[in-house]
Amino acid sequence: MTKDELINEIGTMLLEDEDVVSSQPWQHLVIVVQIVPGSMQINGFVYRGNGASVPTSPANFGVFK
Repeated sequence: MTKDELINEIGTMLLEDEDVVSSQPWQHLVIVVQIVPGSMQINGFVYRGNGASVPTSPANFGVFK
């Protein structure tokens, strides 16, 4: 799998995730993943058209794989 294919697969997983989808309507999605020995974290925000931000994170942690 190429880097571009991997990025598209991760993006698709996020856009199909029930928690991310339930945060709609939004215009921008920012997800931050931290992977260090013994710990993995994922969180982010969606940004609405008026600039408001809402915390979100995916329900499916398969994106770590």
